[in-house]
Amino acid sequence: MRIREKVGGRWDGPGWVLPLIVGGALVVVVAVVIALTGNGSSGGLAAATTLDEHGADGIPYPAVARVGVDEAYAMAENGNAVIVDVRESSEYEEAHVVGSLSLPEAELGARMGELPTGQLIVTYCT
Repeated sequence: MRIREKVGGRWDGPGWVLPLIVGGALVVVVAVVIALTGNGSSGGLAAATTLDEHGADGIPYPAVARVGVDEAYAMAENGNAVIVDVRESSEYEEAHVVGSLSLPEAELGARMGELPTGQLIVTYCT
């Protein structure tokens, strides 16, 4: 018994295209169902419950003092501040503020003791 026959140079019958389309659609449906139900269940991923705090001007963490470039430079020159680059070490090596310390954000907790006391700490990441 033949399910498919070659007719005029083409295979007659559903071939491999229809099962591929149906299988692909089934995978998409299952993925969507898992994505939609996984986050709402007690065993799923935790939903975000807090948002970053932003001020009226859209700047994050408005309670943190902002210092301009000229002001930061003047304070560092006077010995009143230390400038800390919190980018990755490779980015610091590529380019950085002259006289700044490299203290990547991921290492801050372990290396806080390296920061001088009695001076304002000015961090930058761009």
